[in-house]
Amino acid sequence: LPGRGLYPLTLTATCGELTAEASSSIAIVFTPPPPDPASPWGIFFSPPAWVKTETDADPAAAAQSHRLLGAAWSRLNFWAGSFGKISIGERDGKPYVTGDYANGKWKQYAKALRAEGISIMGEIAQCPSALSSKEGDRLSDHGDAGEMQNRVKPRDYAEWDSLMENLARDFSEEIQYWEIWNEVNLVGGYWAGTQEELLELVQHTSAALKRGNPNAKVLGCGFVGGLDYADRMFELGMGKHIDILSVHYTDESPGIVERWRELLDKHGLNIPIWNSEERSEAPLYNLSSEIQRNFKFMHIHTGYEAFRLLVNADYTARPPAIWYSVGAHCIGVAKPAGVSDAIPGCKTYAFQRGDEQILAISGHPLKSLLATGAPTVAIAAEPLSPASPITLTDRFGRSRALALSEGEAAFVFDTSPLYINGARSIRVVQVQQAPEAEGLVAEAEEGSCSGGWGRNSKPGFSGDRVLELWSDKDPGPE
Repeated sequence: LPGRGLYPLTLTATCGELTAEASSSIAIVFTPPPPDPASPWGIFFSPPAWVKTETDADPAAAAQSHRLLGAAWSRLNFWAGSFGKISIGERDGKPYVTGDYANGKWKQYAKALRAEGISIMGEIAQCPSALSSKEGDRLSDHGDAGEMQNRVKPRDYAEWDSLMENLARDFSEEIQYWEIWNEVNLVGGYWAGTQEELLELVQHTSAALKRGNPNAKVLGCGFVGGLDYADRMFELGMGKHIDILSVHYTDESPGIVERWRELLDKHGLNIPIWNSEERSEAPLYNLSSEIQRNFKFMHIHTGYEAFRLLVNADYTARPPAIWYSVGAHCIGVAKPAGVSDAIPGCKTYAFQRGDEQILAISGHPLKSLLATGAPTVAIAAEPLSPASPITLTDRFGRSRALALSEGEAAFVFDTSPLYINGARSIRVVQVQQAPEAEGLVAEAEEGSCSGGWGRNSKPGFSGDRVLELWSDKDPGPE
């Protein structure tokens, strides 16, 4: 194999006139360092049992995959079914409620992740049916959010508090961070109650989790946009019951992290922000905005094609897994050190890791290519040491040394993102655009189209397909 990347592998066997064929892939990634709890790189855990039989759903293999990809954190959701059979009894005249998760899959998942050194953020994502205020209401009109009985408040907070306290205690060796609910501001989605009911849920759940594990930190509540919704929650007093604000999909909305910080300032809250669900494999905007943790959605491929999930059911890597692992390696625990517009149409993010200064360049080279061709970027840099080269790495992990001449080097920015490592100091000094091109043919693999575009069959073209525009409006950002 020529180096890091993702390579298809086809095996063929013949016996007389019979043949058999199987296809797989081989991923070559950077050797990951031991997981560091200070790292921002996390993955949203997909329970193997969702896509494999119980006998094949090996928690250790899933956890090892997290580590090999460079993750230091995992988001482990507790869905309604994750608690197992709910037992409701009485102790000291009060309800005493437990689940049989201690010997179930979720305990195995948590133990396997910790055995690999992965830190865990647990999430209370649904209300078990046996405790629901709408037990038996099986209405499900919002995709994967679940049945109505799992999207509402519990019927009795004495029962709920007991379950949450026991849960935090029973997982105290594995889980120190707990997120309360998911995407609460999406109308009719994971949370079907009122905002006042949500505040009550957060208040009770936070207090119960901390009784069960006094070291626990609480996050809330996985907002997707929804600043007005969150503003109202803070007015109701939610800020007193959470230690960390959790949000989703900020990397694709530049400027929104600053708005979240303004909202926290408005309510006098000095708490960290975590992104507990993100599409981007290398969320450079989030990292540059000092989002403390980022959890890539999602680990094992369970659908959601547009979200670029990381691995197949057999843990073979998909292309996004390589892109994620490269970002985790090249940036790792480095701290943000500024953002530049030195390259037109792109962003250059600087990071600092010890004595090393890192540049990550992100943008849309195709946009430049369609207009003029790929630009040539010149940098001025000082190596960390004479024996160590400054390297340029693409998203598949293919690295090459940059040859310095009088302290400068140049490269063509024709793919995104690119990472520059191994420098003590580094800066962009010049960008030279390519001359205007009279014509261009661009080829892409199968994808989705903006409104007004269509894929039509045209024999003789690549894949016998062409992409045609049938609209007088600009396409959307997708």
